[in-house]
Amino acid sequence: YGAVRVRGTYDQIGKGFSFLYKHLHSLMIGKAYGFYYDMEYKEVDAQFEAVIEIKKPVAIPGIICSSITPIPAVTLLHKGPYGTQGSSYFKIFHYCSSRGYTMKPPLIEQFIKGPGMFLKGNPKNYLTRITVLFDRGKSI
Repeated sequence: YGAVRVRGTYDQIGKGFSFLYKHLHSLMIGKAYGFYYDMEYKEVDAQFEAVIEIKKPVAIPGIICSSITPIPAVTLLHKGPYGTQGSSYFKIFHYCSSRGYTMKPPLIEQFIKGPGMFLKGNPKNYLTRITVLFDRGKSI
């Protein structure tokens, strides 16, 4: 994947995606993701990455290239506008903690259905897959 690290408010992820699309458009092969490195919500100074799947690594300043290694995780599909995922995060965190899973960053959002390049679409129909990673010592 190709990623750009962002530190600030969550709405700044769009700038990260714009930067990635500008430099990696011809190499894109999959969905867009947000990797969130804080395990709690932060109004400011949040640490996250805008991420897209690409065909091959590149050497472009400001872009991090890596691969994803499969690890144990729990996922939940959220339907609705961006910024309304709070109840979905509550559910997935409760599920993990009730089973004794030790959650670890990054929290991952895969943007399955959202605004297009030119048309915004109906935010009520956006689909976001939320993934929480946990230590290998626990299994589902």
